[in-house]
Amino acid sequence: EACRPPAMEAVARAEKLVNKKVFVNLTDGRSVCGYLTCLDKQGNVILSNAVETEPPAKIANSDVTAQERSRLVGTVMIPRAYRTTCFAEVPVEDK
Repeated sequence: EACRPPAMEAVARAEKLVNKKVFVNLTDGRSVCGYLTCLDKQGNVILSNAVETEPPAKIANSDVTAQERSRLVGTVMIPRAYRTTCFAEVPVEDK
């Protein structure tokens, strides 16, 4: 098992993140938070129970509350081309 190819290691790490809360920042400044459902070979991410949040700059000069700038979008597919960063919320012992 210690001699697995890098691709197999990446798959094993990704499998540990399924059903974990993931935060994805998009190229247009929005962010999406949801539970990782799928990550395909092309790098597309599918999140369930996802919430989209508008970028802070877009609401900085308005009377919009934090709750109003977020909306439930359900299940979403985020193409790799639109993803800038991606973070998972995992306990220290799962890293």
